[in-house]
Amino acid sequence: MEYLDSCIREIEAYIWALASSGRQVREWKPNARSVPGPMNHESNQLVLARDTAVELGRSNVGSCFGVLWTSSSELVEDGRIRLVGPDLGELIGQSVAFCQVLILQGQDIPVTDNSFLIASSSMTDGLPGVMSRISRSGIWCRISYASIDLGLCFAALGRKELDNWRSRIPAIERAEVLFLTSGADDLVPLQGISALAEGVIRSQQIEKGRQRGYDLTCSLASCAGCEHISACAAITKSVERENMKPAKREEGTGR
Repeated sequence: MEYLDSCIREIEAYIWALASSGRQVREWKPNARSVPGPMNHESNQLVLARDTAVELGRSNVGSCFGVLWTSSSELVEDGRIRLVGPDLGELIGQSVAFCQVLILQGQDIPVTDNSFLIASSSMTDGLPGVMSRISRSGIWCRISYASIDLGLCFAALGRKELDNWRSRIPAIERAEVLFLTSGADDLVPLQGISALAEGVIRSQQIEKGRQRGYDLTCSLASCAGCEHISACAAITKSVERENMKPAKREEGTGR
C-alpha cells in the first residue's frame, strides 16, 4: 500500500499551501463538541430541488472524490475532519465545486481497488436529508434545508462517513477525511492527485489480475457512459475476492 504514500503527502503539502495563501482551513478532532449528534428523524435518500439548501459537486461546477490508503500510521491522524472553505450553513442557496478525500490506514485492509471501495461508501447512511452520488472520480450531493436547520455541518458528515467506513472494513485502524468547498480552481490540484492515485491503483489491479489469468485492461479513458459498467464492476469485485485468497499449494510438492 506504500505506493500511495506519495499521493497522501502531496495532499498534505497542498492543504498547507492553501492555508498559507489565506484559505480558511477548519479542523475537527474526535469527540469535538462542535460535532452534532445523530439526527432524530427518519432517513430520506431523495432530496428534491425545491428542498435543496446546498448543492455540492454538480457537473457544471466540478467535483473530486478519492480514497487513499496506507500501512503507515504516521500519515493518518485518526478521526480528523478537515474543511477548506465555507461550511454548509454558509453555503445556503449555492451550488459549489466540491471535493471529498478519505485517507485510510491499516496493516490488513483487504482491498486494492478503488472502485470496490467507492461501491462500499455512502455519505448518506444514517444522515437524513443528504443525497449523494459517487463515481470513480466525482461526487454530487444535495443537502436539504431541514438537515441544516437541525445542525448538519461538515463535521457531522465527516464523523458519520468515518463511522460508516470503520463498520464496513474492520481492518481500518486509522481514518480521516478532507472536504473542500473553496472553489473550482482549488479543486484542480486535488483532481490531479486523485487521478494519479487512481492510475496507480488500476495498474496494481491489472497486474494482480494478470497473475491470476485475467485481462482487466480497458481502452476507455473513463467509465462514464459505458454500457458494461455494471458487469465490469461485478467482475472486478470477483477478481478482488480471488486476490484475497491464499495461493493453493501444488499437490505432492509441499508448496
